[in-house]
Amino acid sequence: MPEASGDLSDLALDVYRKSAYLGGRLHLTTRKALVEFLRLTNSYYSNLIKGYYTHPVDIERAIKDDFAAEPPVRFCASSPMKDYWCPTP
Repeated sequence: MPEASGDLSDLALDVYRKSAYLGGRLHLTTRKALVEFLRLTNSYYSNLIKGYYTHPVDIERAIKDDFAAEPPVRFCASSPMKDYWCPTP
């Protein structure tokens, strides 16, 4: 584990540089698909870490602004940055 000094900052900068390099080499279609996949994945796991279960289909629908008819799901899906704060059913 790196020390909390400049080592961590150096590692973060290295990750940033490598991701920028990789992003620049991806075909536009591949990049768009990867962004959409990671948005869905990040939302799912972010909610799971917070103790909320949101089905991936509900997250995908919310990203497309196709909100569910049920008020609790709609409330969760319409929160900022598509970060779903849904209680476990």
